[in-house]
Amino acid sequence: MSMSDPIADMLTRIRNAQMVDKAVVTMPASKLKTAIAQVLKDEGYIDGFQVKEEGGKKELEIALKYYAGRPVIERIERVMTDRKARAAGVGGEVLCVVA
Repeated sequence: MSMSDPIADMLTRIRNAQMVDKAVVTMPASKLKTAIAQVLKDEGYIDGFQVKEEGGKKELEIALKYYAGRPVIERIERVMTDRKARAAGVGGEVLCVVA
């Protein structure tokens, strides 16, 4: 099955998992999704992540983070590593912002 927007799918899976209080969410892995998961981990929005291989296909498993029973990521719009990009003096495209 072809997916037209894999980043939106990733963020929707995280948002849906948080709405039903899941501890872990799994999705098909890619280099970009893994990089986004690393940013979310570095910024403290998730507990962690790992890439697993099941049946010849790689899957990204993200451990969600909750504080006082509420998800750390309340609303996902876009993610951007603004501080690191500015510090490195590089530009780029805003993929999403975690609000």
